[in-house]
Amino acid sequence: MQHWVLRDREPLQRWSKGRVTLVGDAAHPTRSYAAYGAGMATEDGYFLGRSLSGIDLSDYPGHDRRPPTCARCHLISEDIAPPSPACRRR
Repeated sequence: MQHWVLRDREPLQRWSKGRVTLVGDAAHPTRSYAAYGAGMATEDGYFLGRSLSGIDLSDYPGHDRRPPTCARCHLISEDIAPPSPACRRR
């Protein structure tokens, strides 16, 4: 029988400090059985994007490294679980 250890903490009053903002489970973890994590992280990303729109982030040293990292993760995930024959690429 599998036993899962559940962790809990009080909600944070602030999710941001300086140039760091927590999103998803880091900002507001919920019990895993509630299945809110991905939806809340997506919503956090949306509102973070709206908050940052129009702000020049070109001085951030990693601003140009994120897309290649995402592409690499995508390729690795395909190696782990190749798409089914029913899955067509556009």
